[in-house]
Amino acid sequence: MRGTQSLYRAWFMAVGGTLVLAVTGCGADSSVTLQQPGEGAADNSRQKQATELCETVGQPFASNFGTVDSLARAHPASVRAFIAWEEQPKPGGPQVESLYRGRPPQQFVALCYFDGDFNGSLPGGPPSLGPRSYVRLMVSVTDDGEPRLYAAGPSEALRADDAPADSA
Repeated sequence: MRGTQSLYRAWFMAVGGTLVLAVTGCGADSSVTLQQPGEGAADNSRQKQATELCETVGQPFASNFGTVDSLARAHPASVRAFIAWEEQPKPGGPQVESLYRGRPPQQFVALCYFDGDFNGSLPGGPPSLGPRSYVRLMVSVTDDGEPRLYAAGPSEALRADDAPADSA
């Protein structure tokens, strides 16, 4: 079903003022090879596809969590590259298993960075933190139109240049 998530286990953790969604699920083959993006029309087409998914699917989804002011970046990637990026160990963070495992490795996914005012309607987080306000929201959207909340936090912590390597 569009817009829903089938999580086996999920938790939110607050790290340095950033709300990060960490998930675990059933896994598939964990061997991943990253490719660097090439030059030319194919890259431009993938960028346009990512921007379109972020604007037409990601932005309405992000609006559920607050006010979207702008799309800071739309980043194209394959599911394979997204999984490799997402599952990289983060300092002080838990090891996560991507929800995209089990999807075709070459499936297209856009990682959308939205700036705005995202507050009390965000799920998760330790109750002791109370309502928090964030200025950047990261949403991933697959080419079949499924959006997922990835993270919320300050723009310094969720840098738009921190994204999976694009691979076709």
